[in-house]
Amino acid sequence: MNSPRNALVALLCFALLGTSALSWYQYRQLASLRATISDNARITSQANRRISDLESQLSARPRPEAAGVEAPATSDDTQGNRDFRRGRWQARADAFRKVTASPEFQQLEQVRINGQIESRYANLFKALQLPPQALQQFKALLAQKQSAIQDVMASARAEGMFGPQNRAAVQSMIQQTSAQADASIQQTIGDAAYAQYQQYEQTLPQQATVSELAQRLSYTSTPLTPDQSQQLVSILSTSTSQQKNTNLDNRAMVAMAMGAPVQPAPVNSSAVQQAQGLLSSDQLAALQQIQNEQQAQHQMQQMMRQAFLGNNATTTPAPTVTSGTTVSNGGN
Repeated sequence: MNSPRNALVALLCFALLGTSALSWYQYRQLASLRATISDNARITSQANRRISDLESQLSARPRPEAAGVEAPATSDDTQGNRDFRRGRWQARADAFRKVTASPEFQQLEQVRINGQIESRYANLFKALQLPPQALQQFKALLAQKQSAIQDVMASARAEGMFGPQNRAAVQSMIQQTSAQADASIQQTIGDAAYAQYQQYEQTLPQQATVSELAQRLSYTSTPLTPDQSQQLVSILSTSTSQQKNTNLDNRAMVAMAMGAPVQPAPVNSSAVQQAQGLLSSDQLAALQQIQNEQQAQHQMQQMMRQAFLGNNATTTPAPTVTSGTTVSNGGN
């Protein structure tokens, strides 16, 4: 008689324990979700305040027409034609602002930014091994940084701040925006992880070059190993450290925020020489092929620029590309 009753009591106890465990798990999940929502709300509030600050800064600056800046004169450059062009530009700017400010566009843009961050920083996420909540916060801050740079550019366009006369002011605002975003990132992930993030971001051009080399070698008998990839990034970073615009600058950050891919770092003769002790003969030949292609592209651009600007155009000597080897004419 007691045996069935004891079995029933045991079964009820197990059921009660299972229900309690499930309730505790759901409570923890709910607490985590509330924390994430709170973080997202804080990030959104910071972004809105930043947009308001940028609008205030831009409003305080003189508009180009107030500063006496006019479009270049043409043969039919009457006052009426200038007014017509200014009005047409303003209409296009208003239409652009209206589209980009729509909720549908903002939602689509957020999808694009999130996907770009996942692909661009995947190797960094793997290396940092952050806890899930910290990783989500890090991703949200990276997205906020890109959105903030876009806001700077959109606000500058809306205020007519374009051309060389406004370049310094816009670049200053981009630097301030990036610095504020990076300060939030450092506070979220800590000093050690932030140092890795900075190193990773500054070597994105070199990583793009190595990634291209790895892709070309992926189907061969001598694929690039992770250790070779890491050392080659360091070699490219060192060998091109004296070249202008090798690492990320304001223009590169803006281009990346707008969705442009990272421009690969150049492969020069110094990098090829240093890589000889690291790469096999087939791997080195593939790296030299990338070098030749880059130099061929540079020469083509020089030729087109000279043809467009005329014989008075000043060009820098481009390396001479030959089959399998590279002869430098005053370059690296």
